[in-house]
Amino acid sequence: KYGQAFLQILRNHHSDSTTADDKDTVAETAKLLNTGKSIAEVARQRELNVSTIYSHLATLIETGVIALDQAVELPIEEIEQIEDLILAAEEENGIFRLKPVYDELNGAYDYGILRCIRAGLLARSL
Repeated sequence: KYGQAFLQILRNHHSDSTTADDKDTVAETAKLLNTGKSIAEVARQRELNVSTIYSHLATLIETGVIALDQAVELPIEEIEQIEDLILAAEEENGIFRLKPVYDELNGAYDYGILRCIRAGLLARSL
């Protein structure tokens, strides 16, 4: 009932809290990925944690710069299962929490992948 309104609040908060430095580092990650480097290679080259790169990927997915399948190499059935769990974990305030999803899946998927899939959901709602 209130999903779209909460998603808009989340999007506005995300864009309001993004600094120029954040945008630059995310853009650098996108540039390296576009050269064909893997997520692990980008993390090594940038001397960042893989989880940080996944955070950049989630931002890129949410803003429509890249597609979900460029960041997450899972069968569509698995992605849809995770999406269903994310949507089911929505709290009253519209936050799509990942811990219940992570727990439900017994830690089978890294939080970075879950963040990217959540970002894909948000991007589709635009």
